[in-house]
Amino acid sequence: MDIRLIEADESQSSVIWTLLQEYLRQLSAFTEMRTDKDGFFPYPYLNLYWKESGRIPYLIEVDGSTAGFALIREVINRCTSPHMSVAEFYIIPSYQRKGVGEKALSMIIGLHQGNWQLSVLRTNQTGLLFWRNVLKAYALDTLEEDGNSDRISFSFDYGVL
Repeated sequence: MDIRLIEADESQSSVIWTLLQEYLRQLSAFTEMRTDKDGFFPYPYLNLYWKESGRIPYLIEVDGSTAGFALIREVINRCTSPHMSVAEFYIIPSYQRKGVGEKALSMIIGLHQGNWQLSVLRTNQTGLLFWRNVLKAYALDTLEEDGNSDRISFSFDYGVL
């Protein structure tokens, strides 16, 4: 299985939008999300991935077919220490549980070593299981988990001396 990570250009934004709608539809089972009048789940940040620095959209391919996407952010603000964030991460169901997500994440983390954060809805047990299992391989003894809200937050360091 040939898994590739491709930094998406703006001409590929419609591919990510389509996958994002599928992803948000699945997430709507775990939280109250509403569609707009056209039946789409609003996501006001997608266009920013081609307009703001520090936002990186990736497509994930398996054997030449689109298998998912990842929206990654570099967060630099006064409230937190600088870190990379997994804003959204999705592998289509036919590629799930086959190592595609783990391999794609390893490629992303390898490109952006440093401090990382992400969060998962507490009610999304499948997502929690994926992240807990996968992050063990990369975070080693730096993984921290905080569950003080409707989300479980993970933070870890990778490749930091």
